[in-house]
Amino acid sequence: MASMTLKICITANQLRMICEIQTPSKKTILSVNSDAYNMLSSVNARYIMAPVYSIYRMYQQAVSEHYPIFDANIREYLGSTGAVNKKIRDTLKAPEDRKNFFHYNNGITVIVKSLRELSYMANFKRVELHNPQIVNGCQTVSTIHEVLSGWPEDTIQADFENTFVMMKILVIPDDSEEMAIFRNNIVTYNNSQNSIDQKTFEASSDEFKRLQIEFARSGLLVCIRQSDKYQYTKVKYKKADKLMNINSALMKKYGMSHLKTTKNFLVPLDKLLQVILAFTSTTQDAVGHKARLLVSGSEQNKKVIEFIRRDDVTISDLISLWMLYLRSEYEKKSGKDKIFIPLYMIHCLCRYECGGEPSRISAVLCGEAEINRIINLYKGTFKGYFKNWKDKHPGHSYNDMIKGRIDYEIMDMSRDMALSMMA
Repeated sequence: MASMTLKICITANQLRMICEIQTPSKKTILSVNSDAYNMLSSVNARYIMAPVYSIYRMYQQAVSEHYPIFDANIREYLGSTGAVNKKIRDTLKAPEDRKNFFHYNNGITVIVKSLRELSYMANFKRVELHNPQIVNGCQTVSTIHEVLSGWPEDTIQADFENTFVMMKILVIPDDSEEMAIFRNNIVTYNNSQNSIDQKTFEASSDEFKRLQIEFARSGLLVCIRQSDKYQYTKVKYKKADKLMNINSALMKKYGMSHLKTTKNFLVPLDKLLQVILAFTSTTQDAVGHKARLLVSGSEQNKKVIEFIRRDDVTISDLISLWMLYLRSEYEKKSGKDKIFIPLYMIHCLCRYECGGEPSRISAVLCGEAEINRIINLYKGTFKGYFKNWKDKHPGHSYNDMIKGRIDYEIMDMSRDMALSMMA
């Protein structure tokens, strides 16, 4: 597949959408002029008491036009079964209670490139939004859509005539670096009072979004947001048939054709980065400093980002590393002695099979026979390593071993012995 060898590159989203929000003319639209308050002069705001059916129409339009309206949001819809979203849903469904929805809900925040106030029509004030991005309130908007999409179309407007949500619209042009920084700050600060931490913001960077897109072409689903697992398993790929069609050759190559569910094809970002760190650094670094991988500016974060950006590292190489790790996990869980060590496998691939050169990954893991040979070689190697390491460190456990530095003298000897047994 040609896309497998593409380098990761960052490109701006070129999709565009213009939508309209309405509110009854007797209601208020508050316009905040930044100049009057000595704020950023190029940024203006509107606060609209928006009918929920108008929000519903906006989301419907985004879906029909394949416009990623939540692209700037840190997390997507987490499902209707959670306590908060269930309360939103129940309130919307209750005829009397839904009138108080405005008071119960924190509202939504939308960033737009530009805004245009339109003429009145049928007793409605109208506002045209250009390239809207919902940066806070994804759960509210998604639950509104879930409830109203199951409602009779001809009664939606009448049934929800008095159900409103506060909509904060920030007009932020994208014509300067200052505005780009400001947009990012809006996303950060609008989510700073919930459970999202800085690691989630780092995971949502363009670098990892591109990784997610490229892995998906091979039927592997990189999870970078809190909601990705839910979105993949409950919404986009309830059945794994499509994924299995895409990645069947890959799974056969790595001896993983038994994988049948969407959950099997999820790739947690922190685990993928840990695998990369085991290849490019040490197993001790990968095991002991996993928590630093998504801390921007940390040594571990820099190492994996630099590795991903290397000219001699392709998407195919990164997928090969992940698949070898997946196969190693399977060997550990299914093996009788449980001595197979997945992160050791990745590190030994680098040290012994690739000679430290990532450009050799795909060549070394070029086929099913070659992969099986490597797996069998290191089954023997790790078994011998553990035995010899315990002899050298009496009283210490398996966990002590994997958390410490690899003793390369023992590893070299164990690998040589395993090779001789295979000859």
